[in-house]
Amino acid sequence: MPGRPTPGAATNSTPARGAPTTPQGTIDLSVTTSDVRLEPARPRVGQSASFTAMIHNLGSANAQGAVVVFNLFVNGRQVSASSPVRFNIAARGTFQARWSTAIPAGQQYQVVVMVNASGDVNPGNNRAALGFASAPR
Repeated sequence: MPGRPTPGAATNSTPARGAPTTPQGTIDLSVTTSDVRLEPARPRVGQSASFTAMIHNLGSANAQGAVVVFNLFVNGRQVSASSPVRFNIAARGTFQARWSTAIPAGQQYQVVVMVNASGDVNPGNNRAALGFASAPR
């Protein structure tokens, strides 16, 4: 019948406002605190520590040229940052990013991981922060 879609046939639809899509779907990068790991778990001051983040693409489209950056804060001040790392991640895929740095003296430590991709429909889940303590001297 005219004006009615045929079951199983493709239809033209417009995405909801504020939800950009690629021709193949959406991109939704995600990183959470539980996705961030530190090795060793309690590094000593001056020791190199490795931070690993599992980044997920919850969307239905591949993300090309996404970026991840790690920032280290000590006593509320940023003291170190990784260079931006560009990566590609498949739809519903996972990417593992890693960064190492020496741990300076301080009382409160936090690493913040930020990811970004062009067309990401949910930038609210693109940042994770992990607090940790250094080992006693």
